[in-house]
Amino acid sequence: MEYVAYNYFETPKDEALDLIASAFVRPDFEISNAGKNDPPKKFKGGVNELSALIKDSTDLTNFTFLKSRDKKIEVTIEIHNDPRWEYSTFSISGPIRIAVEEFCLSLNSAVNSYLCISGTMGLGASQEWSFLYKNSACPQSILEQVSNA
Repeated sequence: MEYVAYNYFETPKDEALDLIASAFVRPDFEISNAGKNDPPKKFKGGVNELSALIKDSTDLTNFTFLKSRDKKIEVTIEIHNDPRWEYSTFSISGPIRIAVEEFCLSLNSAVNSYLCISGTMGLGASQEWSFLYKNSACPQSILEQVSNA
């Protein structure tokens, strides 16, 4: 069974993307793969290389995919550069629920998180989301998307 957690956060300014990269380059999460396509390519680098990869996009939605082979965790970073979007997201998935949830919550220090939720992958509309964190500034539009949490 695979678990998933989402961290909805305020879309960062370009200079804040370095802080996001720093949140992923850390001793307890070795990035084995990173890239703009899924599955991502092998990755050997640090904060500067990951930051450059995250910033490398002119699309309205900027996707970056990460994987830690050791932790068996996969991450999708979705940065919305379109002003119509109120937020961006991290999605974290893996086979160990507590590891996925803890990793999701650990990213709060790198971004202005609105909401963190978790559930089981593959349940579609019948998904029952669990709240891990909710900021009082969370936009109503996000809460409406996860109304069964």
